[in-house]
Amino acid sequence: MEIVTQLSIFMENQPGVLSRICDALGGHKIQIQGFSIVESSEHGLIRAVVSDPVRAIHVLGEGGLLVTERDILSLKVPNRAGALAEIARLLGRHRINILYGYGSNVERTRTGQMYLSVSNPERALEILSAQLDY
Repeated sequence: MEIVTQLSIFMENQPGVLSRICDALGGHKIQIQGFSIVESSEHGLIRAVVSDPVRAIHVLGEGGLLVTERDILSLKVPNRAGALAEIARLLGRHRINILYGYGSNVERTRTGQMYLSVSNPERALEILSAQLDY
């Protein structure tokens, strides 16, 4: 469990834009570790955790993209039913709001990866680290 920097990349909702973003990052050896895409009719928003957020901001900014950053939680969670409920219950009990999240697991693996944007990342990390054994 740790706090990581998430990038929000604002882009046109057009064919090929995502590939250009990925090519720009890949060309600088910046790995995308997790992402989600939210769309509207004309614009899209990529939320991404990358291996080098500082360099990624510069690379994407030089390409004319608007990029913002935010601290979020990165969690390795057991690949079992109820894991997210347990996390949400603990945070809710301490009045920490989950704003959004994304993640995945692979069938038959022991853990999955989850990224959560919460109202107080430092406090959430403290609570989860003290009360969960994963």
